Amino acid sequence: MKEQTVSAWNGWSAPFRFLTPVLVTIGLWILAEVRRDVKEVRDRIYEHQTNAELHVPRGEFERIRVEILQMRQEIVASIRQEQQRRMP
Repeated sequence: MKEQTVSAWNGWSAPFRFLTPVLVTIGLWILAEVRRDVKEVRDRIYEHQTNAELHVPRGEFERIRVEILQMRQEIVASIRQEQQRRMP
């Protein structure tokens, strides 16, 4: 009985002996293609982000800088008021 099972498995395993390396090669090729595509998408996203940063108008940078300075002045003023209020 055991010999029949072993010979039956050997009969089925012979085609897989040749098929497995082919399937593994195809799988590795597909994974390499997916990896290459992901790298292309990352490069495009990075390029898009850097282009967007390059094309921001100078006026917008100046507006943001002024807003930050105003917020900073307001914070410093509120801290000073709080310190004066606490001091007798």
